Amino acid sequence: MWELFKDKNEYNEKNIIGFLSFALMCVFGVVDLAMGIIGIELMVNDYIYNSFVWVTLGSFGIAGAEKVYKKWGNHYLKTVRESQMVQKKLDKVWATIPSSEQKVLKSIIRKNTEDKVDE
Repeated sequence: MWELFKDKNEYNEKNIIGFLSFALMCVFGVVDLAMGIIGIELMVNDYIYNSFVWVTLGSFGIAGAEKVYKKWGNHYLKTVRESQMVQKKLDKVWATIPSSEQKVLKSIIRKNTEDKVDE
């Protein structure tokens, strides 16, 4: 049980809390149904039940957002690495171009990027 409280573990604490909260909501429902069949009214305050609803939604929502963020973060890092590799290759190509032609190419590139920004 103490493994749950460590920063590095294989358990997702948010999913565990969300599942326990959802299980208690189900227990409330089953007990209320059973008591209704017997003819006894089960008095559960709305704010207690709503608290379990918010804990469940919050736990599963945060856990889901973390999954999406991890996938997006990995894609972003991959894109950054690829662009760095392309930049290194361009630097090698750029070094082979004579300096007089580099000035002309820089002005063309600058003009094209300014045109793209204006669009």
